[in-house]
Amino acid sequence: MLIDDEKQIIEVIEQAVSMIGMDIHSFLNGDLGIDHFDANRADIVIIDRRLRNSDDTNIDGFEIAEQIRILPGGDAAKMILISGEVTAEVHQKASELNFSAVLEKPLSLADLIKLLRELA
Repeated sequence: MLIDDEKQIIEVIEQAVSMIGMDIHSFLNGDLGIDHFDANRADIVIIDRRLRNSDDTNIDGFEIAEQIRILPGGDAAKMILISGEVTAEVHQKASELNFSAVLEKPLSLADLIKLLRELA
């Protein structure tokens, strides 16, 4: 599952994921992604650090992760954070929320594919 508000990022990640034979459901805002996870679960969740919500407000990817973690199956989901700004604080918060990895934008598709294979 992918939650990112940039269509171009979604398209690139969807292509990369399909190249390795994995299915992905993508969402342009946190609300839709959380609702989908609640109804369908996902083994791997890729979340953008900063994005817009359906009501056009800003939402932090960490907030989305916190909401997913409390849903049934959320504690078992493997999460990847993607961000244009990766700092020590971002790594710390990602660690606290049990993210499997933090990837910096612009994304290396080779690194993403390698990571997805490791997590699958």
